Amino acid sequence: MTTHIRQAFREQAVACRNLGSPFTAALCDSLADNLQADQGAVAAHVLNWQGDPRSGADSVPLRLCGALHALVLTDADPELSAAYAQRHLPAQQLVSTLQEHSAHVLDWLTLPPQTNEVARSAPLIASARFLSGLAPHTLHLRELGASAGLNLNFDKYHLGDATQGVVLRPDWQGNMPQGDFTIASRRGVDLNPLDPECDGLRLMAYCWADQDQRLARLKAALELATDNPPTVDRGDAGAWLAGQLSNPAQGTTLVFHTVAAQYFPPATQAACSDALTNAGRNATADAPLAHLQMEADGGDGAALTLTLWDGQRRDWSLGRADFHGRWVRWKPTLLWQETRGLSPSRPETKGADMEPSVNVLGTKLLPCSTDPVTGFYRNGCCDTGPEDQGSHTVCVILTDEFLAMSRYLGNDLTTPRPEYGFAGLKAGDRWCLCASRFLQAAQEFAAPVVVMECTHKRALEVVPFELLQNHSRND
Repeated sequence: MTTHIRQAFREQAVACRNLGSPFTAALCDSLADNLQADQGAVAAHVLNWQGDPRSGADSVPLRLCGALHALVLTDADPELSAAYAQRHLPAQQLVSTLQEHSAHVLDWLTLPPQTNEVARSAPLIASARFLSGLAPHTLHLRELGASAGLNLNFDKYHLGDATQGVVLRPDWQGNMPQGDFTIASRRGVDLNPLDPECDGLRLMAYCWADQDQRLARLKAALELATDNPPTVDRGDAGAWLAGQLSNPAQGTTLVFHTVAAQYFPPATQAACSDALTNAGRNATADAPLAHLQMEADGGDGAALTLTLWDGQRRDWSLGRADFHGRWVRWKPTLLWQETRGLSPSRPETKGADMEPSVNVLGTKLLPCSTDPVTGFYRNGCCDTGPEDQGSHTVCVILTDEFLAMSRYLGNDLTTPRPEYGFAGLKAGDRWCLCASRFLQAAQEFAAPVVVMECTHKRALEVVPFELLQNHSRND
């Protein structure tokens, strides 16, 4: 196996292990260690993969794991099913299985992995309750990157205790929103929409085999979708969204996406942004527009953000959630408010809410940058507080290597976003970076340059002092 392919399987093993799937992690490690060029058609195809095998691209490890799991789900190989039940698959049996079922596996290797993570509906339910408290209207759901549309049925799921149906029990921190909401319409879009009835096996197969609760939730959601089939159109999200928002219905239109935007091409991201901005200008108190995002931002899990246009614009950080919905840290914080005719501004930050402005050297925290203006509080400093759950505490001088890595991971810092007052960043700019993102960049040998006197001491809760110092500038 060539080095980069072997590394792709090992990186996927780390991700699986971190997300609570030790058996799938061991399977990826075993494939990295044991797959050899003379072991048949599957091995040869994988070893000569034409493209990027990593999870952010072709996801070859997950294609192969999905093919094997499909054999188990259909009981096409009883011995393999027994090994999966015991959570132990010897290397020789793994290789033999790939050889015996080569036609099946090669077919699955042509398919990009596609999932529909039902547990993400937990923060969706909470967000819909929160939104309905702000704009008490019926909701018109519009999901981008909807896959099979299972999360369009989130109002039919149970958040908390229940004995049947789709039950969501994340580890919840914070005051869970209460209240009711009504959905008047629901529709989604995906480049390759799946049918819950016809494509259920594919969705189940790409769910990791040792995540029993996740599989049970998905099975229940697929059964519910049989009687409540969601509508998911085939198409590009940008053009589709512009059409959906061109004739707003009475009530609140809620556009949402969960860990999907990072896979949209730049042109699609820009088109979605333009569609939301243009529609937002025309939104009214009777026909508001809301945009809910659950997306990676370099912090722990995914950031939950909400924008509401109803004659004015307001932005909230709602907290954070695990990518697979295992936990939710709910803490709504108003970040931005714009009234028609007035300039946008962040809410005034009370001194009591912010941590003392002390840097990692134990002295006064100095400004990081005012051009561009940086910091969670947009005060030019890497100040932090309880609402800054991403810990934007590391002042860095950006490099081309880091910006490329960030763009690859789905957080494009170079593209201007005028609707957010963001002009885009370039190498040489200073920026307050999430501590966890800096740590990840250092591990990937793409860390930017650290400015120690401008880096908040809270960064030390995530990044060792020596690591910051090793990447600091020499003045």
